[in-house]
Amino acid sequence: MTLDIILRTGIEVMLCFVDIILLDFYCGKLATKKDIPTPFKAVVAILTAGLLYFATNTLYSNEGTIFSLLLMLTYAFVLFEGSNTKRVFAVFGYYVLSGIVTLLVTSLASWIFGISYVELLQQFSVWVVVALMIKLVMLMIGIVLSTTLLPTQTRRENLIGIAQYLGVSFIVLVLLYDYLFINALTHIENIIILMTLTYVVSFALILALITRYFKEKNERMLMESALFEANQKNEAYIQSVQDKIETAKLKHDLKNHLITLQSFIENDMNEESLRYIQTLHALPELKSYVNTNNLTINAILNSKISSYPNIRFKVRHDEGRFAIPHDKLTIILGNALDNAINETLLYAHDPKEIQIVISENHQYIKIYIANKISHPVTMVDGKPINKSGKRVGLGVGNILDAVKFLNGRAMFTSEGDTFQFKALIPLSNKQRIK
Repeated sequence: MTLDIILRTGIEVMLCFVDIILLDFYCGKLATKKDIPTPFKAVVAILTAGLLYFATNTLYSNEGTIFSLLLMLTYAFVLFEGSNTKRVFAVFGYYVLSGIVTLLVTSLASWIFGISYVELLQQFSVWVVVALMIKLVMLMIGIVLSTTLLPTQTRRENLIGIAQYLGVSFIVLVLLYDYLFINALTHIENIIILMTLTYVVSFALILALITRYFKEKNERMLMESALFEANQKNEAYIQSVQDKIETAKLKHDLKNHLITLQSFIENDMNEESLRYIQTLHALPELKSYVNTNNLTINAILNSKISSYPNIRFKVRHDEGRFAIPHDKLTIILGNALDNAINETLLYAHDPKEIQIVISENHQYIKIYIANKISHPVTMVDGKPINKSGKRVGLGVGNILDAVKFLNGRAMFTSEGDTFQFKALIPLSNKQRIK
């Protein structure tokens, strides 16, 4: 096999790969991509591109058309989920639109170059440029449709599709320049100029896309942070109101309990009084599950334990004072426990339990919380991120900020199906006042 044939084959395969990228781009406008590993998606795309090349270059026209359509439908059903009608419509819509655009662009190219359609196909280099123009028009139509008819589509999805198109198109152009060079179809100086322009334009476009992507990502993170802060304030207000209501109920009940006890005592019903007091001790509202030397820890742990009777809280603590400012301790322990509880409730298996260890030595106060998780979690810059790229757990940033304020260290780790939070806070901060 000569180098000329290798380059022609490589260019044609890459153009088929561009077709798959555009098909993926269009399918993503009507259907949702399945939550499957990225390497599997890449293998499916490469395999589909290879089979598409086989269909368009080996089979007869009618057979190739049917096989290509079946390939695209298979790709859509393997990688996308949702309504069957939408997936079929996306594939057929792309296929028909591609045919219309091909007809228009080739007619325009024949008119511009002054050659017939048959001659255009026979001149390989011209055909490749026309093919790239067809793909570019298809991409532009897809972007216009997604921004006008489908406003819910994110810009990030468009940026990814554009970046993929630019990357593969760049490879096609490089292979095309090699093909022109070895066949002496263009003077070497012209090839150098064309390649230089291609490099400059491609890198400029890719740099612009990367800059825009990170700018939008930063804006999205700021918006999420503002929304989270507003939600935290709302939740704190709601919790405060609920606590006041529960306190009012408890005061009312205690008043009635005291009246009953007073009646027993006045009538010398001592045994009944003792049994009644024991009954009161068993009430969840009055039961104390944890009794450390720190009132804030007691309040947070007892509240969480009584609110979630279906979760087993395995608490261990020593006789330390845990002298951490109340507001910082509430942020650290409260948010960490809320995250652990949320993940434990999502965990499908029993027993549902959370391990909590709070200890103190002559140097540090240690807080350790472990719980089971139902989905894989990785760490990015010390923060837990799930497979969709989103930060796991509410208040992670607040926890880290509070620990940092106390000159401590906080760590999130994931081992198998167990998620762990560890915080070490120096005892030197126990007298520190915000």
